[in-house]
Amino acid sequence: MQITKTKNVYIDKMAMVALSALLVAVFVVFNRFLSIRTPIVIISFSFVPVMVAAFVMGRWWAALVAGLGDFIGAMLWPFGTFFFGFTLSWILSGIIYGEFLYHAKERNKKDRWLLANVIISSIIVLFTMTMFLNTYWLYVMWDRAFWPTAGTRAIASAIMTPIQIVAMFLILKFLREPVEKFLVQSNADNDPDPEEIIKTEETNDKT
Repeated sequence: MQITKTKNVYIDKMAMVALSALLVAVFVVFNRFLSIRTPIVIISFSFVPVMVAAFVMGRWWAALVAGLGDFIGAMLWPFGTFFFGFTLSWILSGIIYGEFLYHAKERNKKDRWLLANVIISSIIVLFTMTMFLNTYWLYVMWDRAFWPTAGTRAIASAIMTPIQIVAMFLILKFLREPVEKFLVQSNADNDPDPEEIIKTEETNDKT
């Protein structure tokens, strides 16, 4: 079993790969089949698998899930012309979510700490990536007027913000214990036995 050591825990990489594949599939379903699409605004719950990946595995895995999910969905079930800018927005969103959510999963931290990180990360993503950056991509692609489009997207972001915050706080709060149980092994189970270390050091000293 291949294990990666983080600050406080060991994480099984095989479990991370398997979970990432599952979350990519969920992303594609939410993004391509369970979303409301207009030429200007897309309303979906694609943020759920990305934020779960960020919470469980950190920013780079979340960026991978978001980027692959968007790319695979665009290649297999396209809506118009593929444009990498929107994939980049998802990758950056995964990084932002990971920066705020990954260390908020520790059970010894208060729920208000988790809620605060969900609120901050959601607002940053919805009002920078979704509202501004994606509006800029629309301007680049189709020369749409930037500020009127941004205004429309701002309304959509304002509507989605409380929905996303409440949904993700409840989901991530529920996931805390399963994450520690199934994906994380305690240091006590994986660290070398202190007595063995002492014996090894004594043997080395004698030689």
